[in-house]
Amino acid sequence: MLDLKKIGISSLRTPDFGFSGRVLSSPDDFTVQEIGDDGAVVSSAAAQNFGDEGKNGAFLVFTLVKKGLSTQEALHRLSKATGFKMSRFGYAGNKDKNALTYQRISVFKARVSNFKTEYGGMHLEDFAYRDNGVKIGTLYGNRFTVRIRDFRGEDLEAFRAEAERGLPNFYGPQRFGESALNVSVSKSALAGDFKGALLQLVFSERLEGPLGSEARARLKDTFYTFVSDDADVDREEAGKLLAELPGFMHTETAIIRRLLSAKHDYVGAFRLIPKYLRLLILQSYQSYLFNMTVSKLLSETYIPTDVPAFGHDLDIGSVADAPLRSALEKVAEEEKVQTSAFAIKSMPELTLKSFVRPALFVPENLSFLREGDDLLLKFDLKKGSYATILLLEMLRKF
Repeated sequence: MLDLKKIGISSLRTPDFGFSGRVLSSPDDFTVQEIGDDGAVVSSAAAQNFGDEGKNGAFLVFTLVKKGLSTQEALHRLSKATGFKMSRFGYAGNKDKNALTYQRISVFKARVSNFKTEYGGMHLEDFAYRDNGVKIGTLYGNRFTVRIRDFRGEDLEAFRAEAERGLPNFYGPQRFGESALNVSVSKSALAGDFKGALLQLVFSERLEGPLGSEARARLKDTFYTFVSDDADVDREEAGKLLAELPGFMHTETAIIRRLLSAKHDYVGAFRLIPKYLRLLILQSYQSYLFNMTVSKLLSETYIPTDVPAFGHDLDIGSVADAPLRSALEKVAEEEKVQTSAFAIKSMPELTLKSFVRPALFVPENLSFLREGDDLLLKFDLKKGSYATILLLEMLRKF
């Protein structure tokens, strides 16, 4: 189990009901269906559309069904397979990697004939042409169906009552990258130490499959001292190794190639990370600080309606709510962080602003169904809230 303190969680809200069980035994145990702004739930289409009917629309829209892949990994594969740039793909929100997920995707000026229905780990269906594409945030939320295997516990209605009072709106573990690595990478980048950020991002061990672990170990053996201590490297052998790296390590490959051609250009190498991913990395520390703030408020049994996230424009001293201001001050002191750090002079496009986020979330349509030794849990969440946090409050583990 991930150490919760690595993602800023040190307090929970609900009592320990003594529930137990196994979650995420397989991606099929965790299903996520996007809920559109109109309330429609994305699911497998009863009737397929593979033709070019209604082809006057500027966007091709389809349902992406995937498992074992993040949304970004899936779109990168589709981009590589079809030749369409990532910028032409639209989506409403990122969906969990270790789950079976359903979401709508759009592609600008594409045709059904450009796509197959089956790719590794994903299936495309319900193609249509539309005048407008799918955009980030254009969804109500997500419907979750979670199978808890070998479930033990009786007080489900008591838990429902607690959930209806509101659960901590923490950011879940998927926000922080494998092994919560993005938190430390983000801290280094925000401190202006892009060399340190790259050393962690490229070489640190993390939870990944055998192929990735072996490739990362080879990468570290060959290039770590080259980056950290300016050690020499055999350019011919280096080129061979980079050519042999698996495709999912394309970012690491690009970073090393940049440093081979411009040895100390750490900012330039960091910029080779796609902007959406750089933002996700830096926002992970912002999310970590938010979780710390909510944890401190929970420990004081005080919950405001909203909690501000740290950003370059946050004036903690001007926060009128005294307990909230005190929690923010304690977090800033413990982390030795100043809000000015979120304005990155060498990379202004990544400057992070403050925003407010609800302190609690309430699951909708929460239901329980016992199937033999298992418990089938179903609920809807508004966008931005995490099912893993509900499971944490219920089972005391992810």
